[in-house]
Amino acid sequence: MKSFFSILIGFLLLLSAANLFAQKSEISSEFRTETIDAVLQLLKSKYAYPEIVPRMEAAIREKQKSGQYDSITDGNKLAEIITADLRAVFDDKHLRLSFSAEPIALRSAKSGLPTPDELEKARRRQMRQNFGLQKVEILNGNVGLIKINYFAPLEWSVDVYSAALNTVANTDALIIDVSENGGSMDIDTMPFFSSYLFDKPVQFGDIYWPETNEKRQLWTSAVVPGKKFLGKPVYLLTSRRTASGAEAFVAYLKRLKRASSIGETTAGATMPGMSHRVNEHFSIWISTGRSSSGAAENENKGVMPDTQTAPENALKTAYMQALNQLLKITDDEEWKERLKKLIDSAGE
Repeated sequence: MKSFFSILIGFLLLLSAANLFAQKSEISSEFRTETIDAVLQLLKSKYAYPEIVPRMEAAIREKQKSGQYDSITDGNKLAEIITADLRAVFDDKHLRLSFSAEPIALRSAKSGLPTPDELEKARRRQMRQNFGLQKVEILNGNVGLIKINYFAPLEWSVDVYSAALNTVANTDALIIDVSENGGSMDIDTMPFFSSYLFDKPVQFGDIYWPETNEKRQLWTSAVVPGKKFLGKPVYLLTSRRTASGAEAFVAYLKRLKRASSIGETTAGATMPGMSHRVNEHFSIWISTGRSSSGAAENENKGVMPDTQTAPENALKTAYMQALNQLLKITDDEEWKERLKKLIDSAGE
């Protein structure tokens, strides 16, 4: 079963493979060839759309045969060019070859899983970032605002996310800002987060891992810690930086007609995956999962917003939409007058 642990391996590996430009990045022709061969082998065994890999291999081999890589002796440059050549075949914005001047360690625990010490270091690192939760605020007019910049592993973040969602439980409308959210480290986190918005379980997508022929449906939960946010408007702020799991979060809430989005079309990098060690100095992020009903031609399109605007204007636009919607549905005359004043002042 794919879990947060397998995704976290990629996270830890990416950290260990950070480019250290001050160190030597020169590679030999033999090591270059070895790296290319290993990259293609990993793609053959793990890529989410196996039918695309032969086209990728043909493109790389053709360039290799014609000598287009022969002059490359810098590891960072090779990573950049191979990434571009693979994406030219299929525009997968997750797919990325990376070089590390410092040797990339093999995973030390059994089966390649992170050790308890590695997990604890990762947890502490994320704790200092409040597990991606940047802001929880109550705006004038009783509009809640949550800004979350990534979705952390659920078992680490459940208390933090529950506290945030309970803080805004009594607001009349909710804005969730994922405009800088680069994705999720756990496929269970987004369904949990969304559980606060539905009165009963709903299917929040599905995922298929071709390598193991494994399928899993994702569902929201019937019961959550605290109070749910039901029957009230929800707005999502998006941008070109909204990527991966955050795009899925937006797409499914829109598809389920539970939220409207405001901002820019998202990045178009939705397939889940992880980073794999190619050899001592290269790693590659490979998209290893997709929807069980997914088709390659439908990938990487991004999620279009319901209201298109520049990211810097998205919060104000959502806030104005929320206030106007609340004005329409309230039957409290005193509150209507307050909302009208807020709309007038916010529009100035």
